[in-house]
Amino acid sequence: MAMEMTMERLYQLEFNIVSAYVKPNNVGSERVLEKCGFDLVRDDIFGKTYVKALKIDLHDYRDAFGL
Repeated sequence: MAMEMTMERLYQLEFNIVSAYVKPNNVGSERVLEKCGFDLVRDDIFGKTYVKALKIDLHDYRDAFGL
């Protein structure tokens, strides 16, 4: 619920892309982001970076992140 409200507000504020960073071994946060449609774009020893398209052409979004 809180994630949905946050995404709606960011959409209203006309964000194109939302990113989120998860520290290593935070499996719960990873699952929440994945269930909310975020894409994993980086995974290293420092953590994982996820992104989600809001108001951007999906072709441009996929090209930018190699998805």
